Order: sequence, then structure tokens, then C-alpha cells
Amino acid sequence: MAENIKRPIKVILEELFSGNEAALLKYAKVRKTQYEMGLWRDYNLPLSEVDGSAKRYFSKGFLSGKSISGASSEDLKNAFTRLNYAVNNGCKKRCEKLVRELNEALEEKGIKPVKEIDNFLDWLTFSYFVKKDYFGKEVMEPGYGFEIRIFESDRNREEFWKELKMLLNSGRIASMQDIERIVLYRRQQSVKL
Repeated sequence: MAENIKRPIKVILEELFSGNEAALLKYAKVRKTQYEMGLWRDYNLPLSEVDGSAKRYFSKGFLSGKSISGASSEDLKNAFTRLNYAVNNGCKKRCEKLVRELNEALEEKGIKPVKEIDNFLDWLTFSYFVKKDYFGKEVMEPGYGFEIRIFESDRNREEFWKELKMLLNSGRIASMQDIERIVLYRRQQSVKL
């Protein structure tokens, strides 16, 4: 019977963060695509105003390359079903599995694991704040009624990976919570000129 071979922390982190096939990048992409295409489907936002990369990804990945405007209602229904599966099962489950594997590897080194896996994944893949007016009231998209979101997850993921790589390159590691604190501290301390 084969034993479970434990992978090094660096290998797990690279699968989560590194390159175009990174698990977190793919998860972020399907979540953002689901959100953008949902604005078109659920709020009747004109297709011309939907994020171009989300439209291309939806067409290529879930409509077999067909144009969105030319697709039948059945094709669109099936494409949304596949997209929802990718978000809620495929990509999410892969990321959760990798974080659990990372947690085991971190605990073996005596490092605090990620306790709130969903929050951690949200911060790295679908983090946003809602635009507010001068009085602190949420700003809604005129004529459509959905909140205007300003996404931060790409920045979070890039800055987090940058900090992680610096640690890994020096042969060190810290808890994911500590790295998040470092990222947020650096962001708070940086000043725009």
C-alpha cells in the first residue's frame, strides 16, 4: 500500500499562487466571471458594459468559443451551470484541499494554520469594497440597481505572493495570518505621491 507522500510547503504554495495555472488565480477568474456575467443576466446590464476579460473567458471556457450574443438560451443555461460548478465545486474545492494540505505542513513546523479557510480564500479571490458617496451611503449603478464594487483581490493575491516569495527565498515561512498582516501594514504605510 502506498504511503501518503507529504509535499513541501513551497510546492503547495506554488500550486496555490504561481503562474497562469495557479489554483487561486483560476478560482478568482471564475468568481469574477460569475459576478460580471451575473450583472448581464440578472440586472440586464448591456453586454457591451460587461468586463471584456470575463466575456472572453465565459465564451471560451463555458460556451465552447461561441459568442455570448449568438448563443441559444439552452447553451447559455448550460454555460452558467458549468460556470457555477467551477466556482462552487471545481476551483473552490481544489483551493480548499490545497489550504488543508498547507495547514498540515505548517502545523508540522509548529506554525499556526489557516483557521478560516473560506475567509482566506475570499480575501485572495473575491475581496471588494462597495463604493460609497460622501455621506457613507452605498452607490448603486444608475439605471440597474446593483452596488458598485471595487475589487481588491488581485492586489491582495499579488502582494501576498510577493511577501511569501521573499520568505521562501530566504528559507523561512510564517503563518498565513502574519503574512496578511504584513501585506496590510505595508499597504497602510505606503503613501501616494
